[in-house]
Amino acid sequence: GDAVAWTTRGRKSEYFTNVSETAESRSVPTWLARDVGQMTGRVEQLPEIDEIGAKFNAATIVEYYSR
Repeated sequence: GDAVAWTTRGRKSEYFTNVSETAESRSVPTWLARDVGQMTGRVEQLPEIDEIGAKFNAATIVEYYSR
């Protein structure tokens, strides 16, 4: 349920203009939601380990520290 949005000052920046022009063409993970018109985003659910693109095996880490 966490949300992010641009501040009033941030909306006036040149960077905001550049991002808002390209935001619609970019994909977002399934566990995130965005409103391109308002330039806001929200976490819908916690991501699963395979959805975040982890480059490690979590089971190996748990096994190591359980010794």
